[in-house]
Amino acid sequence: MPEVDTLLRVMAVLTGCHVVYTTLELLSRPERYADGGMMDWSIREMTKSDRRFSWISDPILARFRLILFGRILVGIGVTILAALGELWLLTPFVGYLFFAELAILFRHNAGLSGGFHMALVVTSGLFVSLAAPSSSTLEAIGLLWIAAQGILGYLIPGVQKLTEKTWWDGSALVGVLSTETWATKYGNALAEYPKITFVCGWAVIIFEILFALSLVVPEPAIFVFFALGVLFHFSNALFMGINSFVFIFPATYPALYYANSLIGIGV
Repeated sequence: MPEVDTLLRVMAVLTGCHVVYTTLELLSRPERYADGGMMDWSIREMTKSDRRFSWISDPILARFRLILFGRILVGIGVTILAALGELWLLTPFVGYLFFAELAILFRHNAGLSGGFHMALVVTSGLFVSLAAPSSSTLEAIGLLWIAAQGILGYLIPGVQKLTEKTWWDGSALVGVLSTETWATKYGNALAEYPKITFVCGWAVIIFEILFALSLVVPEPAIFVFFALGVLFHFSNALFMGINSFVFIFPATYPALYYANSLIGIGV
């Protein structure tokens, strides 16, 4: 059985790094949240169909930049405290991060990567595990919640790709890399090498589907899955600009390692 405190420390450090990086990204264009900006709350609130809880949400989300400034400061604090092993101090700070993730998701209709949704999962489970007594059932529930969502975060996209014929020949990969949102030059280059796109497309599908085996493989093999996951997300960052996945998806790996040890098949 792995040392749970060590797993929680690693998760907290990676989560803190994710928080700092993504907050800097959101704050890199502060004009979006200013009066008259694209994300001005006075404009954003008019698109809401449900106004029942606006008396609570409006005063909070209208001060979204303050939430982001708090998020980056807390993210730095969580990273430092976790690195130093001061887990007993982390619970309220991780609780704030969970609140901040909710605020970000409510504040944006769209345009967020899946990293923000995974951050909501990780911060919620991490908060439960940190707040729970050591070695308690509640501590385990928090870790297993993260582990389950970590598996689904790979499995569901993998199955979806498997049902789309454009992924079978790799043309979907070319299409994604040919959009202006990502890196057009890579898509244009790959289009000239259909055999490479075929191999790369199936490599992604197979990896995402088989990642669920990390729950049951022997302990040395689980680190191979984790290494492939890190390589996968670094590749996404390099070629597609999806940088937020680099920290937050690996933040689920300690919980997966914990789940693997509980299942016992791979031990």
